[in-house]
Amino acid sequence: MVDKCRGLPLAVVVLGGLLSGKDPEQWEMLSRNSRWSIMNDVDRVSTILALSYNYLPFHLKLCFQHLGIFPEDFCIPKNELIRLWVAERFLPQQGEDTEEGVAEKCIYELINRSMVLVAMRTSRGRVKAIRIHDVLRDFSISKAKESRFLEIYSGKEVVSTTSRSFEARRLAIHGKQDYKVLDNLTQLRYLGFSGSTQMVEMPSIGRLTNLQTLDLRHCVISHEIPDVLWKMKRLRHLLFNTRKPCGDLRFDTLIHLQTLKSVTGEGRWIRDGLLKMIYMRRLRLQWVRRESVNWITNLLANLRHLQSLTIEMFSGSFPQLEHLSGCVNLQKLHLDGRIEKLPGVQEFPPNLVKLVLTRSNLQQDSIATLEKLPKLKMLALNFGSYWSSELVFSSEGFPQLEVLHLKSLWDLKEWTVEEGAMMNLKHLMVHACEKLNQVSEGFNSLIALEELDISRSPDFEHVLRTNQHIVDFMDKHSIKFVRR
Repeated sequence: MVDKCRGLPLAVVVLGGLLSGKDPEQWEMLSRNSRWSIMNDVDRVSTILALSYNYLPFHLKLCFQHLGIFPEDFCIPKNELIRLWVAERFLPQQGEDTEEGVAEKCIYELINRSMVLVAMRTSRGRVKAIRIHDVLRDFSISKAKESRFLEIYSGKEVVSTTSRSFEARRLAIHGKQDYKVLDNLTQLRYLGFSGSTQMVEMPSIGRLTNLQTLDLRHCVISHEIPDVLWKMKRLRHLLFNTRKPCGDLRFDTLIHLQTLKSVTGEGRWIRDGLLKMIYMRRLRLQWVRRESVNWITNLLANLRHLQSLTIEMFSGSFPQLEHLSGCVNLQKLHLDGRIEKLPGVQEFPPNLVKLVLTRSNLQQDSIATLEKLPKLKMLALNFGSYWSSELVFSSEGFPQLEVLHLKSLWDLKEWTVEEGAMMNLKHLMVHACEKLNQVSEGFNSLIALEELDISRSPDFEHVLRTNQHIVDFMDKHSIKFVRR
């Protein structure tokens, strides 16, 4: 089969993805096809792409066609793609999986079939973004046009007033356009802006009652956002930018929301709407005031599906956080602001896997609490999260930790890793810890370590490169050293 590909890398990869799930009889049938002998290289690649495409289930064919909407060489964020596919409503129901869960499985299926490539992974190894080869993208567009699944316009053509435009189900706007016609596109289920779109005021979108995703992250709007979002009762994902407060907007009808990001942590919406968002999974609150923290975290305990939470303080500090223990399904938590008293181990969410701390102003006694969290796999200590010259990770501390980020800890000089700490650590990133110049011999007990990512930490890098015990340890375990 490799010979059939005539050394063409894309053909090898795609054909391998196709045949990996087939039995030997199907390999033999394909191998005996007499057409192979008369093909040139271009025809050979096209034939292999067509074979792979034709073997896709119908819903995966639509997923593949949809990838043609992205520009060439574009890094496609996984979560954005999931929201787009859910809005299309072409995904099959699979048991008790949510539509988002089915969409994620489809992405992994296309990866396994080598129809798309992994472009980025999270620090824990999960797919964060994908990319499609330019030849496969061209093939995707041709199939999509053939089935009248999508059309791609440029310039002022992007939104016309023709009757066909009014039937559009999704619209992604890049750059400056005339937005007056938006309110007529009543069938839209996905509306997103990109490229730091500048707008004096929000376009009229009050009639877009079928919207499932509204992405305003890249919009800079001079005037207030109009109070019309409550009409979009089918919204599942609502994403704002950080520049415009929206506390007085009405959200109490948005009971299907699963994602709400960069929204003000006070006002009418949170008072009247938060408890009704029973399907909420990802929530990011900004500009939160100290006096609001307790009752907000108390409300959050009622959101039984909440998996990811970010709280960014506007002023003051976090007074108490024990109510978060009621968020039983919370896996990811980011706290940005000074923490007066870190909760005890039993007061943290019981299934917490990822914890990001920024401007927390913690001391060593807080580390002694964090290292006892039983399921924690990723910890990021960001700017201002730790204010001390010495950091100690105790023996048997952080038993499940796989990823550790130390970022901009400007006072840190000495890091002690006791033998037996972080026995499952795979990835370590140290960024802008410019005074860090000492690390204990216990560093050599990190036997699961696979990658060291160092940037703007010259003294720490010097220690790693000159301490012979550490050098030998890294060589022995084939640890990848990345310098940025």
